[in-house]
Amino acid sequence: MHTFKTHCIELAVVVIKTRSEELMKPLKNYLKFLPSPQYIEEVLTEALKQLAESDPDACSWILCNSDYLEPDLDLFELAKNFVCTKLENQGFVVDQDFSFEPNRRLNVSENAKARLMFGNSNYECLLLEKILQIRD
Repeated sequence: MHTFKTHCIELAVVVIKTRSEELMKPLKNYLKFLPSPQYIEEVLTEALKQLAESDPDACSWILCNSDYLEPDLDLFELAKNFVCTKLENQGFVVDQDFSFEPNRRLNVSENAKARLMFGNSNYECLLLEKILQIRD
């Protein structure tokens, strides 16, 4: 079944693929009709995941221009939550094995970095590379 949420995700994918700043504002205005800010965040996040698989260049573009998605989607918070969840689930401790500086830079031990970079989806790799500037 094709839902309204699916339609919104598909629309976001199409708009982001254009890499047009002029089209981002109408997209965000359209998404304001969704039931909640969390719903908008879910739509944009799913669009990014789909783009990472189908058009990594467009996904990289929007990650490098993340201000077009704000305040509806804070990619730094998304990346930070991903890092914290993944590393804490593997037994690493925040402020011991990894931490975030006020300038949004991630400090991470070599062991934690190796575990963080292992087994990620295309979307997660791009999020780490473009938002936190971490590479393998």
